[in-house]
Amino acid sequence: MNYRGSTREIYNEHYNSSSTLEDVTSATVDIIDPDSTVIVDDGAMTKTATGKYSYFHTISTSGVLGWWTYQITMVDTNGYIFIDIGGFEVGSL
Repeated sequence: MNYRGSTREIYNEHYNSSSTLEDVTSATVDIIDPDSTVIVDDGAMTKTATGKYSYFHTISTSGVLGWWTYQITMVDTNGYIFIDIGGFEVGSL
């Protein structure tokens, strides 16, 4: 559970066809709150190791309660696009 004012890490890894971690040319994230408001649009993810990327988002103290969604978009060195969709809940203390 995440709470207003807390920071949420969004994390992803990219593997090539040989199941080896591989860097991408682009890794971005979109974050959407339960009211369908885009909170982050194409936020640049930070490379933390080969093929590993993360983004830290601090939820506003007035952030909407409920299920938030995110979409990670990665583009590999061949131009292929990979999309991963996930979510997290924001609750009140």
